[in-house]
Amino acid sequence: MTADLDAVDLEARRNREWWRLIALIAVLGLAVRIWYILAFRQDPFINQLPNGQLFETTVWGDGLVFHKQANMLADGEGLISPLPFELQGIRQQSADHPPVYTLFLTLFSFLGVRSELGHMLVSAPLGALTAVVFGVLGRRVGGKHVGLIAATFGALDPNIWPYPGFVLSETVTIPLAGLVALFCYRCWDNPSLKEATGLGVVLGLAILARAELSIVALVGVAPFMMLLPKLSWARRTALLAMAGVVSSIIVLPWVGYNLSRFDEPVYLSIGLDYSLVQGNCDESYDDNLLGYYWLACQSEALEGTGLDVADQAVGSLRLREVAFDYIADHPQRATTAVFARIGRITGVFHPLQQARLNSFIAGREPWVSNAAVIVYYPMAMLSFLGASVLRRRGVPLLPLLGLVLTSLIAVAMTLAVLRYRASAQPALAVLAAVAINHILQFARRALDERPTGNQ
Repeated sequence: MTADLDAVDLEARRNREWWRLIALIAVLGLAVRIWYILAFRQDPFINQLPNGQLFETTVWGDGLVFHKQANMLADGEGLISPLPFELQGIRQQSADHPPVYTLFLTLFSFLGVRSELGHMLVSAPLGALTAVVFGVLGRRVGGKHVGLIAATFGALDPNIWPYPGFVLSETVTIPLAGLVALFCYRCWDNPSLKEATGLGVVLGLAILARAELSIVALVGVAPFMMLLPKLSWARRTALLAMAGVVSSIIVLPWVGYNLSRFDEPVYLSIGLDYSLVQGNCDESYDDNLLGYYWLACQSEALEGTGLDVADQAVGSLRLREVAFDYIADHPQRATTAVFARIGRITGVFHPLQQARLNSFIAGREPWVSNAAVIVYYPMAMLSFLGASVLRRRGVPLLPLLGLVLTSLIAVAMTLAVLRYRASAQPALAVLAAVAINHILQFARRALDERPTGNQ
């Protein structure tokens, strides 16, 4: 009896030690993000508006929209497009993005944190939670050591930690994607209504962070739930239904809000239409940028129509029609572009150019873009080994592979920017961690089995 109590106490101490290490790794990740923000994200960037007016900001593009919308929402202006309102006084209802990250920033805007720097800094702890999520997910998949390695990736991977410095929703998308995979595994371990409810909650929040994560519900969550072991089909269906109902309860108010304020149906966001027209035009089909995107194609599609400041849903419908017409007129090139996008996002097509574009257009410092490439390739190769190791151990891979497939589908449909790899980051980190731990164990066994002394 005493021996049993001692074993339980030892395990409890080891568990506390593991959590202390995870906390330290998360703090390290927070320090890296804050250091990057303070050291590199304070130089102003010159933006040019369609009317030729210049203005300075330290964030731009989607980051500028998130920042300004949060402040305007806190001021009671509603969820409207910032630039038409600030420049022309036009109140254009906006659904550029789903609302989770905007609402997160709005909370701090209410509290008086309203500057670009302030929104960067409050995003840093949210981004640092990635290490905790990766750690817990890695522990479930491969044990404590895998969890620590995966957490280190979450803290230090340059493909992940810059996002708070750009005020981008990937800051919250990546940990939420990891939580979706984690709760899938929790349902595998304990197929109960409670765990299915938790899965529904995190899935709903993930969809409201990035619309393309709705894809993982179809390619990852639903088939995985229908494969839960030792359950009847009726029980599996009930658990899947519970997850679906809960996620719907979270998502549908946003959908209903959108349907009530636009002249054309808008569900999660209109970002898909923006991406479609930017990724399907002369410039993005040209050999020089094949598979990438050209921002000006969006303004060219709306030029002279007045739809850039009209009802956003009507404008997005116009963009969608232009994109589909262009695809129909260039079917062979459109197919080639799909493969080019997948090649770009997986690093096998124009990887050096992709890194340069990530610096020149996306605004990352060249050393950050280069570091991201250097880290990505070993992680990608190790992830294949990690998947093989888990498969041999009988660990289901679908929750992780579903995240990768989601990223590939989203890119194939739209355009190839490295941000769109965000939903795959939890899978890459955990699978690479499994591989590294496997290699270390193999090396340890080899050293232990070495002959010692004279034979």
